Amino acid sequence: MPIKLRKKGDQIFAITTCLGGMGARHNMDSPTTLFPFVISDIPIEIIETEFPLFVKQRQMIQDSGGPGKFRGGLGQSIIVKVESQKPAVFHCMQERINNPPLGFHGGLPGSAAELVINEKIKPHPKKGYVLNKGDEVRINSNGGGGFYSPEQRDLNQVLEDVLDEYVSVEAAEKYYKVVVDKENKKIDEEATMRLRKEKK
Repeated sequence: MPIKLRKKGDQIFAITTCLGGMGARHNMDSPTTLFPFVISDIPIEIIETEFPLFVKQRQMIQDSGGPGKFRGGLGQSIIVKVESQKPAVFHCMQERINNPPLGFHGGLPGSAAELVINEKIKPHPKKGYVLNKGDEVRINSNGGGGFYSPEQRDLNQVLEDVLDEYVSVEAAEKYYKVVVDKENKKIDEEATMRLRKEKK
């Protein structure tokens, strides 16, 4: 059977995914694999080559993984700009917008998902919308829930998370009760002890 090449003006149907972070396990952080792990993200180069779309951003979301002795996986943020000359129909199929993934045994929830058009319109997560050239869609997938209390987390793991920018200095202090001197790449042990005494 001969292969039919796409012609200029043909309709294009594109499916892209924005995978969320998995929950932590009872003995380890969430694996780097995103949920659902049986699906692979489409490389940006393929999206931009095959479809009239421009991917402005694709990155992991700091502080989106649920704090815990074992941390939940991070969600990711994708911003896609429509470059089609004709209107495009965007069908949302986003989960976990109103109900973030819960933590377990004292672990805290991961972040909720978010869906925004042109940084002002929050569409219904299960409906279709007509977009025009220049319109942008930002999809923030959810983070995974943590396992056990975040204050049980190994201090060096908290430091590594901050240095890797998975966790902010502020979140390390708020949830893990660990004060990180990011400039010198070390834990401020005296400040951490004071913070933990204040909590008691």
